[in-house]
Amino acid sequence: MARTNQRFLDWLRAKSPNLVVLGRVWNKHGTEYTTPQTNGWPDFAIRLDENKVVIYEVKAIGEPVMPSQREILTMLAGLGAKVYVAEERREGGFELVRVETERTYLG
Repeated sequence: MARTNQRFLDWLRAKSPNLVVLGRVWNKHGTEYTTPQTNGWPDFAIRLDENKVVIYEVKAIGEPVMPSQREILTMLAGLGAKVYVAEERREGGFELVRVETERTYLG
């Protein structure tokens, strides 16, 4: 999975060279952990500018979003974050699918 995440980060940086990676998870067997490890936590939190943070869950070709991931992504969207599942395409690049919710987790 680390290779898919790296390809996604390279693809995203080509589109937004000034982005700042706030947190990421490379793989469950490696040593680099920069986000809280809970079952379902997304792969990337990216700051695109001073006031815009976007959350990404990266999926390899044919890999499904697990129920625990869907719950966390929906919760983050309910808190007002822009949340996307980045699905790798066979022809290269990624398709971004916005996670939206009618639920709100704020007062």
